[in-house]
Amino acid sequence: MTVPFLLTVQQGAAARSLLHYAGSLPLAGADAQLLATVIAIRAARDEQGNITGQDMRSLRLTDPESALAALTALGWHFAGDLRGG
Repeated sequence: MTVPFLLTVQQGAAARSLLHYAGSLPLAGADAQLLATVIAIRAARDEQGNITGQDMRSLRLTDPESALAALTALGWHFAGDLRGG
């Protein structure tokens, strides 16, 4: 059985670059690091790193507000209420 690639070659290259970037961010907590990584992978695949409140709940972050605050402090922008949506 052949499994199709989840990313194209170009998306894979973008993912590597974005993951390197996400890994180099000055984030102390694992929640913020995981959130940055998930957003980076989505950005590579879809050309934008959209995330919803349901996504946030699915990640089961210990402290989602702190993770969002850490990324916001670095200049990342989030629209809407990600805790309730």
